[in-house]
Amino acid sequence: MDKRSGADFVPLEFGDRVRRTHTGCAGTVMKVYADGSAAIRWDDGAPQPGGKAHERVPRHLIEVTAGQSAANLDIASLRLEELAALTALLSMEEAAAAFGRLDLIEQATIFGALESIVESARFALKTATGQTGEAHG
Repeated sequence: MDKRSGADFVPLEFGDRVRRTHTGCAGTVMKVYADGSAAIRWDDGAPQPGGKAHERVPRHLIEVTAGQSAANLDIASLRLEELAALTALLSMEEAAAAFGRLDLIEQATIFGALESIVESARFALKTATGQTGEAHG
């Protein structure tokens, strides 16, 4: 229970999506401190005083908007959209022909990037659904 407001707060976790209660600014929890406060990376990207990337905010000023599972689903969704866009591009005759003209190292680099996108989406989905038995790799 928070001493100042008398409110019960759900403990924050790394990756939680939050907003500042009095400004509505949205961000992501990057670190949680023992007192319940958290280091937040704000979405607006505005630099913090002293050039810090994150701002430490007291718990009573933070409202959770989505937990880590929702954030992981968002990540997976973005990766799958990227993969779909690249697949659509490569299915075009012109792009497929251009890909065929690349040397093997260039093709392997592209396939490696695609594999990374797939693995990122797979890991995010497993994490979001609690299926973290396998190592990410």
